[in-house]
Amino acid sequence: MKLIRSAGSKPAPEGVHAARVANCEEGTSKAGNPMLIITFELEDSGRELRAWVPTHVPFRVDQLIDAFCGPEDDELESETLLDKGCQVQVVHERYEGKITAKIEAIMPPLEGSDDTPF
Repeated sequence: MKLIRSAGSKPAPEGVHAARVANCEEGTSKAGNPMLIITFELEDSGRELRAWVPTHVPFRVDQLIDAFCGPEDDELESETLLDKGCQVQVVHERYEGKITAKIEAIMPPLEGSDDTPF
């Protein structure tokens, strides 16, 4: 029997990827802090990666507003994120002995794309 490793078993490549929000839900961290759990689908590979965004950390909230609204907006409703486009910065890190892909930053879509909010 020949076994072939699935593409999903390797971490997504490091770098900046165009992505779309596949899911967004509210949650609570292990420390009891509020957070958003956002699932992104990478447009180049169809892989899904999650980002846990602590909503009590101002620079993380600002990063989300900048990515999905624009520099003039001061607020964002998480319910509006589904299917919105953006870019994500993927880095590799070791977790429990394995290399995993992690979303380091969430950024606005490329200028001129249909998803540019401003």
